[in-house]
Amino acid sequence: ALAELDRAEGLIGSHPAIDRLRGDAHAQVWRWPDAAAAYARAAERAPADESRWTDLARALGSAGDDARALDAADRGLSLAPRDESLLRSRYLALEGPAREAARARWLEHRAPDALDLLRRRCATRSPFCASERAPVHTHPM
Repeated sequence: ALAELDRAEGLIGSHPAIDRLRGDAHAQVWRWPDAAAAYARAAERAPADESRWTDLARALGSAGDDARALDAADRGLSLAPRDESLLRSRYLALEGPAREAARARWLEHRAPDALDLLRRRCATRSPFCASERAPVHTHPM
């Protein structure tokens, strides 16, 4: 994957999407420092994309760099204040009393564990819910 990304970069030049994919390739094999380096380049080059900060915070936290993970989570939360992944990264990066407050905030915005079950139940009871679960569907106007 990394060789193909190098080839793509040779064809189109440097791009944050290539850095994101490099980070994904490293993350899939738990090479967190390498993933963090690639995600950092993507985040700095696409600072308004909160998902770049999400990836970076997760990789930095997984690499044991809590201070930088906290910074990345805070940058992302400035764009998406209720993002579950960013709130979780923030919670995990903190210590002491601030950690418990961050944990409570994460839990407030965490998706329910039973979300898939709730969606399936809704789909069996409601034609609207059933159509929303279809990958391609239409909405009558």
